[in-house]
Amino acid sequence: MLFIEFFLHLLTFDFGWIVQLVLNNLLWVFGLSALAYLIFGEKKFFAGFILLVFDIWLFDVFGVISGVSIFSATTLSLYYITKIAVLAFAENSTALKDKFVVISTLQGIIAIFVAQFI
Repeated sequence: MLFIEFFLHLLTFDFGWIVQLVLNNLLWVFGLSALAYLIFGEKKFFAGFILLVFDIWLFDVFGVISGVSIFSATTLSLYYITKIAVLAFAENSTALKDKFVVISTLQGIIAIFVAQFI
């Protein structure tokens, strides 16, 4: 639960640990910064980077507390395989084309729920 550990070190002003965390994870820092730049652009780059980092950390905390596995191989494979099938069907259907976001959200929730029982 890196989110809680990070805030504990931040509250105790343990900046050495924070620098070590960043330097030990340079691949993730650069990868998430590139993703933040692509998604949020130049003006909101730093806020987007912080948002992505805390989002991943909070998903980790949620998984530990609730027992729901989000980043496992089974969950991700089921999620993405069904995402491609369901969204391809919704995109080609005239009746479902305007409900694309709702269908995508429901598919994600159902896929994560089903993956917990596999």
